[in-house]
Amino acid sequence: MKRYNHLLLFCILLSAETLAAAGDNGAGIDLWQISGSNTLRYDYYNNSGDIAASPYRFSNTQIYDEFNLNFKRQLSPYNRLQGNVSGLFNDSLYRSRFQGGSIERFSLKQENGAVNLPYRAEVGDLFAFQSFRTIQRTLKGAQIELQPDLATDTQHSIIVFTGSASADWRDIKSTDGWSSGISWLAQGSAWGKLAANFLNNYKSTNATTLTASTQQTIYSLAYENQPQWFGQALTLEGEAGYFNGDHADIAGVGSGKDKQGSALFAQISGRPTTLPALNYRLRYESYDQDYRPDTASIQPDRLSREGHLSWRFNNGLTLRGRRQNFYSNKGTVNPLTTDVYGLNLSGPFSIGNVSPLSGNIDAFKQTAESRNRATITDTRVVNINVSQSLSRDISIRGGFFYSNINNKAIPQNLSITRQYLTGLNFKAQWRGFSGTISPAFVIRRLDNSGKRTSWERNPTLSLNASRGPHTLSFSHAVLSQGGAAAGLGQLTRTSGMNYRYTQKSYTFGLEGNWYQRNPDSPLSRNTDAWRIGAYWTLNFDKPVKQVIAGSLAASSSGMRAVAPSSRLALDLTRLTPGMMEGEARKIAINSDLGKPTKQPGLLVWFNRIFRDLDQSQRLVIQLLNSELARSAIIIDFDDVGDSQSVEQTFERVRQQLLLRYGTPDSFFEQGDFTANIALELSSERFYRSMQWEIADGVLRFGIPRRLDGQVRMEIQFAREFPTIKESLWSLEELQ
Repeated sequence: MKRYNHLLLFCILLSAETLAAAGDNGAGIDLWQISGSNTLRYDYYNNSGDIAASPYRFSNTQIYDEFNLNFKRQLSPYNRLQGNVSGLFNDSLYRSRFQGGSIERFSLKQENGAVNLPYRAEVGDLFAFQSFRTIQRTLKGAQIELQPDLATDTQHSIIVFTGSASADWRDIKSTDGWSSGISWLAQGSAWGKLAANFLNNYKSTNATTLTASTQQTIYSLAYENQPQWFGQALTLEGEAGYFNGDHADIAGVGSGKDKQGSALFAQISGRPTTLPALNYRLRYESYDQDYRPDTASIQPDRLSREGHLSWRFNNGLTLRGRRQNFYSNKGTVNPLTTDVYGLNLSGPFSIGNVSPLSGNIDAFKQTAESRNRATITDTRVVNINVSQSLSRDISIRGGFFYSNINNKAIPQNLSITRQYLTGLNFKAQWRGFSGTISPAFVIRRLDNSGKRTSWERNPTLSLNASRGPHTLSFSHAVLSQGGAAAGLGQLTRTSGMNYRYTQKSYTFGLEGNWYQRNPDSPLSRNTDAWRIGAYWTLNFDKPVKQVIAGSLAASSSGMRAVAPSSRLALDLTRLTPGMMEGEARKIAINSDLGKPTKQPGLLVWFNRIFRDLDQSQRLVIQLLNSELARSAIIIDFDDVGDSQSVEQTFERVRQQLLLRYGTPDSFFEQGDFTANIALELSSERFYRSMQWEIADGVLRFGIPRRLDGQVRMEIQFAREFPTIKESLWSLEELQ
């Protein structure tokens, strides 16, 4: 097939859109709401010099055409049918590992509350979720949720699912894994929620990797309640799990066969009813060495004990203390004990009507020691980030990072990093364009025992502007690294540009990226790489012509949830698009977040929205003519190079969203968490996006691609987004 035959599908869908817009005289089609999009994209990649150091693995022309079709029909006031099909005609080595045409995603769902046993059934791509310790992943299969009415004040939900963990419909393999499960949840107003889960995982023998087949059976029992005892407003959570079966070998061939292991989780959090400014949390988690479900997001063979205490001042400033103890490899002869003591201060530091200096100050001390004393590490970290409004159109930001890592098991093994950041955000207007320009400068000093001091200098510049249907984003960075030895430094330059023109039902876009690497060593070659791309997206929407009023009784509204919504300081969906600035401020301040820092076009709160997360968080409101355009929660990773930590943090945030909003309406995942996630994300080989359709807009969560290369999680609430497969949806205006 010639590459330009991909235009055939685009022409077909263009004709379909025209017919949909023209309408249909048949009564059947009038009951359907149909929407979708088609994107034709052309990219050209160029590499020269040391190609192994390039962010792009493949060169030359890359083309693909992708489509997305959504359909929905209200069969009765309490009976709804909806589905989605997305496919691809591909001639790009980046977009997919398959060439030619393929169906990438398919789902068909029915929610029926008009029968004696309300149900929600779905086939195709689905999200299977029981708990953090059993299963939390996408599958290709079938799922049904039943909500029996037993004429009591207790609500019941029963979920049964089965499906393959394969990433592509075109390549379903038993070696990827097959999961089947059933869960029952009972919820009563007096005693809380109780969930019982059963899960079976199977993988066949993989002749390529020489791994044996595995069969796993997991049982778990979870509980959650929010009582008020002894003057305390409490949240009680717990789960016990049991594993029986096989897992990957960890101590020689056959060491993972016929194993049993258990898991135990308990958490108590609360506050005095007469002193709501004080909050506390105690957490206990234990996993045996052989508790290793393929579908769980845990660290096996580990015991965790944590205590957290916080105090909220009247202006929204919050002081937190934490004490954590981790006992890793506890089933081995050489366990590792880690102790952490930390303090955090976040929110607005100013008092009264003074323009607030907002920020986050985090400091902790960590010691890690193995039983055989081969590891004795002392780590001390201080991380400060602050922002100050100078005027309505200008704000400044600053930061300081200090890390002291001392491996006492090895003489003269001390590593100290000092980093300083200063940045400016100011509003600019030029020839009808209005936007923000943000220059910044980072300098790092790296000291290592026995080596000379090395320096890194990193100036950056970003620009975001719009004029009517035109939007433009640009980012440029220079990284100068002075090596710890002569000839080991290098100079790296990166640039990124994104332009979009949106008009009614279509969007035309241009993207460009440039990468240059110049090592000091005469033995190393330079690297030059660039990419330029153009795309055209057509959106079509045929609204339903015959409306049936009513709402569904059966839904996946989070009945399966066993964690409370009190884990969120603020539900982002309360900040609805179109809301006036004053009302949005009031909601945030009434959520005890204090006053925001004003940046050009943005309101920013440095405070913790997910109370169970220690990572740095920011609440952001983007304004357009004093109205809320979109709201967002930005969550930073502790260490992007630690793939296990990144994945664990991502899954914990996703768990909270699943418990709050139920299973997502659409999602797209590609690639695995690795130490090179920044490179994988920038070259579009890694995707994590999911979204929920809420009454007032769309809630999206994921790890978006950014022009400046930052890797962070974002939760955004807006009227609409680009297609779920579009990775460039970050809030670029916030650095």
